[in-house]
Amino acid sequence: MPFESAPLAWILAAALVLYLAVVAPFLGRRAYPRLVRGEVSRPRYYTALSAEMWVWATVAILVVALSPTIGAADIGFKEPSDPAIAYGALLGLPLGMTPVVLVLRWLAKQGVTMPWHAAASGLMARTTRERWLATLLAVSAGVCEEVVFRGLFIGLGRELGLALPVAAVVAVAVFALGHIYQGTVGTLMALVSGALLTWTYLRTGSLLTPVFVHIMIDIIALVVMPYPGRVQEPAPAKA
Repeated sequence: MPFESAPLAWILAAALVLYLAVVAPFLGRRAYPRLVRGEVSRPRYYTALSAEMWVWATVAILVVALSPTIGAADIGFKEPSDPAIAYGALLGLPLGMTPVVLVLRWLAKQGVTMPWHAAASGLMARTTRERWLATLLAVSAGVCEEVVFRGLFIGLGRELGLALPVAAVVAVAVFALGHIYQGTVGTLMALVSGALLTWTYLRTGSLLTPVFVHIMIDIIALVVMPYPGRVQEPAPAKA
């Protein structure tokens, strides 16, 4: 995608990368402690974050629409190249995760805290209304973050001449940075899950499976898992 042939696409792409790599992590470290302290309601936070993610995805689609060399198929909008992995995950993940989730739910109800509870406790839904909005957030994250971080960012890296592994590592790193507001544990978990989702995307060549897996992970974390009463909230991040 030479700059001369698609300047607006490059400008939008650069702005999106800069925002997600620098601005969004900074804003997250300021906004999340306010959520934890109760200064911002969870429904409002869920709604605002969901809307923001759809803006990211819209910009990503505009970049592709304006680019003469990157098409929808280049950012994962196509049938999986390895149907066994793709459809195996779609069918097997819910079955495989069910016993694990049941055990984790039982432990949470006993007041047992897991490492990720302190990292993302502020995001865990408590009420029926919050669960519906958290589900919306999970779907928004699953679709929009995969389109941006797996589809567009890796596609842009390849267009810039980066080797596929390098483009993938950069995309995972920016994805993890976006979770820095959750502290060290949350960032490391995002790094691991981002690597898994990236591997799934590269293995199948399609966003179908990573989108589904991402949605499932977030629904389990935010909606299905009960909020443990004795969880210790993380200290507010320094501005």
